Amino acid sequence: MSRSESRQKRNLLGIRLDDDVYARLVAAARRHDVAPTAYARHLLTQAVGGEPDKVLPRPRRGSNRKINESAQAAIQFAGQLGAVGNNLNQAVAQIHTARKSDTIDENHYRQLQATLSDVQALYSQILEALLNDHQE
Repeated sequence: MSRSESRQKRNLLGIRLDDDVYARLVAAARRHDVAPTAYARHLLTQAVGGEPDKVLPRPRRGSNRKINESAQAAIQFAGQLGAVGNNLNQAVAQIHTARKSDTIDENHYRQLQATLSDVQALYSQILEALLNDHQE
């Protein structure tokens, strides 16, 4: 369906779906590589006995469905891991600022620095494991 054809559809229907139904709709739309709204319109047209589109709408632009669910989960996890790394860097900066201004004593500074070093090492190990799993 061309853009000019879709603009001819003037009636708008707003519906609310519970989480389970919405998740199933999104999953089905992804399997057909179309937007959830386009897939819902297709199903609704079939359900009311209207003349369904001969084919589903064209795939979404820029979609890449070659990535499986576990890879998508790994990508999301890597993004969250990046946020953790960002928080660690901010924490280190705050600790250095506090040390320079004598807000914390040297012993406390060393304990915080050791804990942060351990967390950073764990972060690096997780990131390395993710990268190694991806390459295999």
